[in-house]
Amino acid sequence: MQIRLNKLADIFTGQTFRTKVENNPDGEVWVIQMKDLNKNYTGISGQPNTITYDDVSRNQLLRKGDILLLAKGNNNVAFKYDSDQPAVAVSLFFVIRVKSSKVIPDYLTWFINNLNTQNYLATMREGSSVSSIKKSIFEELCIEIPEIRKQELIADVYRLSIREEELMRKLIEEKKQFIQNALAKQL
Repeated sequence: MQIRLNKLADIFTGQTFRTKVENNPDGEVWVIQMKDLNKNYTGISGQPNTITYDDVSRNQLLRKGDILLLAKGNNNVAFKYDSDQPAVAVSLFFVIRVKSSKVIPDYLTWFINNLNTQNYLATMREGSSVSSIKKSIFEELCIEIPEIRKQELIADVYRLSIREEELMRKLIEEKKQFIQNALAKQL
């Protein structure tokens, strides 16, 4: 069964800031920017800048389970926000909030990131200097919906593959460092 994304989820753009987001040490709300993503764009690494609640539109606050999609640029990758930390995403993200019991956020994240969907999104990008995906086009994306148990299995395998990729990347970096240290001792 295929269902259009806008029937399964509410989609809105992240918070627009008129100036550069400066870190406020007294802030309680994370501001998720592209610089805060890990190397493969599958989650947050490090500590995002913080702002106060006064600097945020309440309707922009993320909920645990929201999916963030990079809507601008050539890496239109999605990841699930899975923290209890109050946060907003900047406007280069679409926030996808599942509203249907027919789909789970982890499966939807995988579906958006799978090769076929990524190839489709690449054909939908517009713009000459910085490409982007129009929200109206993204909302019309047809999502293949298997039964919930199958969605859970796909999501589990996807999550494990991301973890494996992270561990492999870490292993490669540690191996490089080991070789460099061993070679430096030969001098």
